[in-house]
Amino acid sequence: MPRYTVSPLAREDIKSILKYIARDNRAAARNVRLRMTEKFRIVGHNPEFGEACDEIRPGLRFTLVGNYVIYYRHEAMNVLIVRVLHGARDRDRLLRTTFQ
Repeated sequence: MPRYTVSPLAREDIKSILKYIARDNRAAARNVRLRMTEKFRIVGHNPEFGEACDEIRPGLRFTLVGNYVIYYRHEAMNVLIVRVLHGARDRDRLLRTTFQ
């Protein structure tokens, strides 16, 4: 049964997102964290859950949690959470640098 791991870069993304939200609303930050964790579990058990974005990188998929986009890929029996970005950010530039 697949599971998930969060890349160091995705951990930094999540930390920044939660810190930003918590400045105004700590309860909202906790809620976003819980929703992200639940989505990680979902894709960990069902790697085909999200949409493919092979145009960026073959095998890369994404799913949404509110305004945030979770990018991940299935690797053998594991799902790697690659990045977590706000939907308004320049995904092409950020993901291009991720895979250099």
